[in-house]
This record gives sequence, structure tokens and C-alpha cells, in this order.
Amino acid sequence: MPKYEKQPGGTYFYSSCVAGKKNLFVNQMYLDLLVRNFKEVSKDLKVKNLAYLIMPNHFYWLFQLPKDQDDPKPVYQELKKRASFEIMTNLREEAKQSEKKPMIELFEKNERVSCSNARLIIWTFKQEAAKLQNGKKYKMWAANTEVTLIKDKDVLEKKIKAIKASPLRERWQLVKDIKDYPYFYLSPKPSL
Repeated sequence: MPKYEKQPGGTYFYSSCVAGKKNLFVNQMYLDLLVRNFKEVSKDLKVKNLAYLIMPNHFYWLFQLPKDQDDPKPVYQELKKRASFEIMTNLREEAKQSEKKPMIELFEKNERVSCSNARLIIWTFKQEAAKLQNGKKYKMWAANTEVTLIKDKDVLEKKIKAIKASPLRERWQLVKDIKDYPYFYLSPKPSL
């Protein structure tokens, strides 16, 4: 479990990776599902979305808690819980059909991004859960997450810069300009 500082109304950077680094977020359905969950959790828990970026096998999220809340854990846990339920439902249906969902064009044309079939992804999630021996059937999210309280403007700007750089990196080469990456959101005026 990640260690983090608590602060009422705090601004937090959170990152999480899909278990087994499976490229799950490569087709329209799963990408849209996660975007919708960012928006719904933000609304339901009164959290302000400052930025988020969805990559094929991980995501970054900058959010600000309401003034009367000091713990980011219920926020990111709710996001992952909602997304996990929907993703597993869709993966099971996809596995029954024995047909992979098509990747979005941005990823399809990139030889650095592949897509595993639903059965392999489900199998990976089962294997990850078995390692924990806690009785759960599936483990969708990797244990190595980052939760960071953003205390000053410089750190906020550095995190935003790092988020923006992710799809441009040599490892991915998804776009040449962050403006061309459709699964990046930045609040018009992100501030602490």
C-alpha cells in the first residue's frame, strides 16, 4: 500500500498501471470507460480533475480534494473499483466472442503498441490475484502506484510536464505534440 501525506483540500498526483502491464486501454470502449469514470468519480466525490492521461497500460491523474476531505485513498480506490467492475464485465463478454476489439487508429499504426486478447488479459489478472492468496479472483491493477501530495506550484508544473511528455517518449512514440493525443485532459487553470 502506498504511503502518502494527507492534507484537507490537497492536490494529489496518482498513477497506476494495469497488472502484468497489459495494454488494456487501446480500444475505444476501454478508453471511453476510464474517461467516463474519471468524470463520474470527480462529480460524485466532489473532486476537481486537474489533469489525466490514459496510456495503453497505465494512467496518470491529478486531482484536488474538497476542503473537508484529507485522504485521497477513497478517491482513487473508487475510480479503480468502478473501472474494474466494468472492465471485467466487458472482458468476459469479449472472451466469449473470441474476437479482439479493434485498437484505435492512433495505436493500430504504432508498432510499439500491441493488444492482448481478452482471455490472456483475464488469465493474467487471475495469476496476479493468485500470488496474493487473499481469496480474490482477479487483480487488475499493479501494486506499484504513486500517490504524491503536491505542495507547491513548481511541483505541480513538473508533474503536468511529466504527464504531457508520456505519449511523446521514445518508448511509445504515440504523437509528436500532446495536443494530438486524445486521452489527455488538462484543466484550463490547474492550481493548488
